[in-house]
Amino acid sequence: MSPNPPYDTVYTILSTARTRLNDELVTLYPVSGKLLENNTVFTQQTVNTAWRKLQEYLANLGYVRLVDEAQILNLPPVTSSDPASQVSLNWFGYFDGTSQQPAPVLPPLLTYPLKVWERQSGTGAAYLILENIFDGLPTWAKSPRNRFWEWRSEAIHMPGATYQMDLRIRYVQYLPDFIDITASPGPQQVIGPWYQQPAPMMRCLDAFSFYICAEMAESRGLEPEPWQAKAEAAAKLIMNRDQKAKQRGNIRRLSRSGRLEGQEWGYYGGYY
Repeated sequence: MSPNPPYDTVYTILSTARTRLNDELVTLYPVSGKLLENNTVFTQQTVNTAWRKLQEYLANLGYVRLVDEAQILNLPPVTSSDPASQVSLNWFGYFDGTSQQPAPVLPPLLTYPLKVWERQSGTGAAYLILENIFDGLPTWAKSPRNRFWEWRSEAIHMPGATYQMDLRIRYVQYLPDFIDITASPGPQQVIGPWYQQPAPMMRCLDAFSFYICAEMAESRGLEPEPWQAKAEAAAKLIMNRDQKAKQRGNIRRLSRSGRLEGQEWGYYGGYY
């Protein structure tokens, strides 16, 4: 068996888009008679824009490929006893209540968090879920737990715990753009052109290529809507794989506090 995942390459997806454009939009031919050349700057940008739109559409539907988890270990305790002080975590570092520290940081692919859990560092205990607050964190006296979190200004804000904590974060991610892969460290020698890389999403060729067609049509002043509609229809088929898998089990939404289910998984200390 091959150790490589069964993903289509960007080149294969791009070739599919070329075929579709050749068949239906002959007016897109440039003077040279070639379309979406691999070595042109606008082709790479067109592909990356289409890739982002595909992910945006699927993330809005809740596609599980774009959901991931990470642990942030040894989060320093809060350094201010003021109940109004807060700690925050973003891609640039950690604010401990009085000063900014360069580490820890959020996962680089995180776009926004869905759930956050915590435990005291070094205990190996089960994680306890934090309650997501939407209209401002409470100003309670500092305690051994954060208990709450809020996402604002592209950072996770918490009251701050008096102990060093581990965080477990479930989040929506967006996969990186396609760029040339270079050797590092050492001379910047290209070892992988962007169009030879795999598109890391299972069976996305149809939807991805239609999004490329839509981008190309719009760039030439033509109507992108027919291609956009085809792209979204194909993306929904990708999403349907998730739905079919979930239909194999009984899923019922928990109440916000969890008390109706007898689990009390909010800030009262239960598990989720």
